[in-house]
Amino acid sequence: MRTKKIFFTVVFAAAILMFFGAGATNAKAEEGSVVYETVGFLYTSSMYDAQVILGLTADAIQNKIYEDDVTRQIIEEQVGLLSGMKDNAQKLAAEFKAAGEDAAIMYEIISCIEKLEDTAATLKQYIDEPTQENADLFQEKRALSYDSIKKLMEPVEESK
Repeated sequence: MRTKKIFFTVVFAAAILMFFGAGATNAKAEEGSVVYETVGFLYTSSMYDAQVILGLTADAIQNKIYEDDVTRQIIEEQVGLLSGMKDNAQKLAAEFKAAGEDAAIMYEIISCIEKLEDTAATLKQYIDEPTQENADLFQEKRALSYDSIKKLMEPVEESK
């Protein structure tokens, strides 16, 4: 799993660097440009994957498919990926802002990642204390993070 995590991080970083290394931050990138679309797509698809993995892990916990230490490891791997994504999103927001571009989408992405981190934290809390209250809290956080991802996936209305 660690190899996959490192590989994903390297590929993701390389994709971002390709766009920004080619001078995209030096030229004013208009909203709707390939840079914004690509960054948004990469982040949104990664966040969606994390949402699905956390949901499947919750199902595995409920059905006692894995031992608690295995589910904790899965959750920790997702938390690590989310943390790296958030760090990079914060750097991109600063780059966009420094280049005079609109960084609002990056702040929305950061907010979504934080919701996913909350979802993961409540799932770990449920493992430690499997009460109905913790199960309900997880479902609440899960719904909030999903709604946030869904909002990012909606097409943007273009002004005429």
